[in-house]
Amino acid sequence: MGAWERILLLRFYRLLDRAGLPIPRGHDLLALGQKYFDAGTPWPDPVFTDLLALAQHNGVPTRLLDWTSSRKIAAYFAAVDALKERSESFDIWALSSGFVDIFGDKGADRTCHIVRTLRHGNPNLHAQAGVFTLSQGRIRGDDGKFITLDRLLGEIARQVRPSDDMLPCIRRFQLPTSEAGILLEELRLDQIDALTLFPGYAGVVRALREQELSGRGLTPK
Repeated sequence: MGAWERILLLRFYRLLDRAGLPIPRGHDLLALGQKYFDAGTPWPDPVFTDLLALAQHNGVPTRLLDWTSSRKIAAYFAAVDALKERSESFDIWALSSGFVDIFGDKGADRTCHIVRTLRHGNPNLHAQAGVFTLSQGRIRGDDGKFITLDRLLGEIARQVRPSDDMLPCIRRFQLPTSEAGILLEELRLDQIDALTLFPGYAGVVRALREQELSGRGLTPK
């Protein structure tokens, strides 16, 4: 996976430059040269963190996993996805950043880190109070499938045996999708919707689509 990630991020970097758009830590990346994109160096190097975050928040797949420091924003994304997918239920996950900060690098062959990047120049990240988790090491199991974050953190917890007040380090809350529309309406009253979380014209279009999803859209007579 590392080689594929490097190639994709390098293409993203080059296209940003061709478009004349700002590149996070662009001068550092230029000084480092392409060698840091090559397969012989540890991946991902911390110098790429801001660029990875920008790529992630603009639809480029990376190994970063999106989180938010706001419970309401987390609920918004979970409810919207549930309505789009027409699932029977949806999950909202809560993660102990304190546990990850202290013990995340204690895994035997897999580690997890909280990635906090500068919000300047990334309006979506700022609006969504975004943070990320980054899993490193042997992130695939023996069956070739990616190790889920709850499993990874469970492995780390068994190794380090943290105090009871730090457990559970990750928790899942499940709600029926039949309540998703009501939840989105309540969140909208608190100014948590596409208009506030996706600044600009893209947010307006998303808001129109979400009105249809939640049953508030206009329909012809």
